[in-house]
Amino acid sequence: MEHNETGHQEESLGALFRRLRLERALDISDISDETRIPPKTVRAIEADDCSDMPAPAFSKGFYSLYAKMLGLDQDEISQRFINEIEPQLNTEFNEKSSPPSITQKQVGTMAARSTVTPGSIIGFSILVIILFFGGISWYAGFNPATHLSKWLRSYYQEPVVETPTTQTSDFDSPTDYLPAADDLTSPETAAVSEADHSPAPAETEFPAFPAEVVPETPPDVKYQLVAEFPQSTTISIGVDEEEKSEIKINGGTIKTWNAKTNIILDLPKESGARLYLNGITIPLPETDTETISISIPEYLLD
Repeated sequence: MEHNETGHQEESLGALFRRLRLERALDISDISDETRIPPKTVRAIEADDCSDMPAPAFSKGFYSLYAKMLGLDQDEISQRFINEIEPQLNTEFNEKSSPPSITQKQVGTMAARSTVTPGSIIGFSILVIILFFGGISWYAGFNPATHLSKWLRSYYQEPVVETPTTQTSDFDSPTDYLPAADDLTSPETAAVSEADHSPAPAETEFPAFPAEVVPETPPDVKYQLVAEFPQSTTISIGVDEEEKSEIKINGGTIKTWNAKTNIILDLPKESGARLYLNGITIPLPETDTETISISIPEYLLD
């Protein structure tokens, strides 16, 4: 509905806006959400308070947006703003500006040398940072030196290597040389071999799991991948039909994944990870990129 200014000459723009807003049962927040005018500015417009309004150019735009939302003629409101509000805004902004004498004093001190040097600022900032982290460590009972020492010991500690016995046979496929996952943890295998009258199987030495990371293997698992991470890193892994997901690993962590069909692993080249597949150490492939990608069983065919 469009309103004519002729019948409201006795009303100021602010009073007109406020009356029309109340007639429409609108809150100041409704006006602010619709027009993007700050609530403080909406109150200043309705109160005709030029001291809380922004610069004349911005204020004129706000008046126009407010008029458009209330269905008023924007051209008429803009003309009334120029005649009634803009002179007051200009006077208000002129009073807020600094007198020439104050400006001259400020210019006179611009060339003065600062008593605060960059070195003192940097030193003070470092001191504040040290005190801040020291306070956090003291409050949380955290000793950085102890955790750093544990991390260094876990990084340089070599895993204990065991030598399991495996049977030699004719392989039907390149992946048949891998021992079954349940044989890795089954103590009955050696007893059956001794009771049999067939020749004793030849022994082959393979690097095995460290003693502290031997996992419990489910009976239906074909591929069991164990990864030992000496340092914190981020990897991406997908097991069987699952999509690859990104995992953040802390230093000194050992992770185990069990799969029935396949495993796809992406890890940083500099991660230093050690991988064991069904109890056997597998080397990391050489690559010119920053990321190593391993797909099992395809990796075993290369």
